[in-house]
Amino acid sequence: MQTIANKSLAKIKATYLRYLRRFDKHVSIIPTISYFSPQSGWFSAFDQFKQNSENGMIISNDQGQGQNAENSLARLYNKNQHFSKNWPFFWLLITNARLVGGLRIWRNTENKGVLEGSFNCTERLGIRDGQGIGRYWLAPERKLPGPWTSIISNWGTGNNYYHWMIDCLGRLAALEHLPEFPKIIIPISDYPFVSESLEMLGLIDRCETHDEPCVRPERFYFISPPADTGKWNPIAYAWLEQKFSPYFSKENGSRRLFFTRVGSNRIPDNISQIENIFINEGFEIIDCGKLTLREQILISSSASIIAGLHGAAMTNILWTKDNTKIIEIFQEDYLNSCYEQIAFYKGIKYNYIINNNKSINSNILTAINS
Repeated sequence: MQTIANKSLAKIKATYLRYLRRFDKHVSIIPTISYFSPQSGWFSAFDQFKQNSENGMIISNDQGQGQNAENSLARLYNKNQHFSKNWPFFWLLITNARLVGGLRIWRNTENKGVLEGSFNCTERLGIRDGQGIGRYWLAPERKLPGPWTSIISNWGTGNNYYHWMIDCLGRLAALEHLPEFPKIIIPISDYPFVSESLEMLGLIDRCETHDEPCVRPERFYFISPPADTGKWNPIAYAWLEQKFSPYFSKENGSRRLFFTRVGSNRIPDNISQIENIFINEGFEIIDCGKLTLREQILISSSASIIAGLHGAAMTNILWTKDNTKIIEIFQEDYLNSCYEQIAFYKGIKYNYIINNNKSINSNILTAINS
C-alpha cells in the first residue's frame, strides 16, 4: 500500500514539475523591473575564465576514465558515466557576485546563470529548486564581506547523502588551491549528515546558511564541480577518502552487511524475500538512515562484503578496505552505475544484480560466492 501511495505522489510531483518548468521558460523573457529579475539565460564560467585566467586556476583538465568494460553496468546503462564531464575542475574569483535563490546560482551582469554550477542542467530538477519566488524576486539582498564560496547546486541541496558527499563536499577539494580561505555557503538542511560531515572535516565554523533571496559576497570563489553528477569523479573520491580516513575502523573486518531502503518509491515488492536471503547467509540488515555518519563510516570500513539496494547508502563503499566485495541490486526499470565507478576507483570487486523476482535467489547466492 505504501509503495502505491509513493508512486502516486511521485506522479503528482512530476506533473507539477512540468508546469513549473514551463512557467520558468515563459517568465524568463520578462525584463527586470526593480527587484523582479527573472534569469534571462545561461553562461559558462569556464569561458569567462579563459578571458581572464589571472583570476582563477585550472586544477585538473583530465581525470581519465572509469569503468566501462564489456560486462560492466556502465556499458549496459550506456550513459557515459565513465567520463567525468564537459569542463575542467577550476576556480574563478569574482567581485560582488550575485548569488540568487535557494540554489545560490551565480548570475553575471547580463542576468544569466552559471552553467557549470548547475551541472549544465538548464531546467529545474525539483519543485523546490530556487525556493519558489526566490528565483525571481531579489530583495532583500544581503552583502557578505570578505571571501566566500558556495557548494549549493541543483544536485546539492543537502537532502541526499550521495549528492552531498560527491557533488557538494567534493568541490571543497579546491580549497587548498585558493589564495585565501573563504567562508562556505551551505544549503539549509535538517539532515544530520550535513552538519556532522562538516564538523568531522573541521569546517563547521566556516560555514553559513542564508535565507535571503539574494546575497552578494565581496569576493566570491566559484568552484566548479569536479565532475558531472553520477559520473567518474576520482578527485572527489580521493579527497573524501583521505579526509574521512581518520574515522575508519582499525580492524580488517569480516562483517557482512546488507543496506536496505526505507520510505522510498524504489523499494522492490520482494524486499522481504531479498532481506531473508541475505540473513540466511549471515548478513546484518542495516538501515543507514538510522546511523550517524561516524557509525556508517565505521561499519563500512569493517566489512568484508557490502550488499544493498541501489540508493544513497551505497556511497559508503568509499570507506571500504581493499578486499571488500560489493553487490548492488537494481529494479529492472532503473539502472545507474555511479557506485560501480566508486568501486572501480577503489579497486574492489563489484557485482550488480537486476531484480526480476524469478531468479533473484540464485543470482544473489552466485554473487555472494563468486
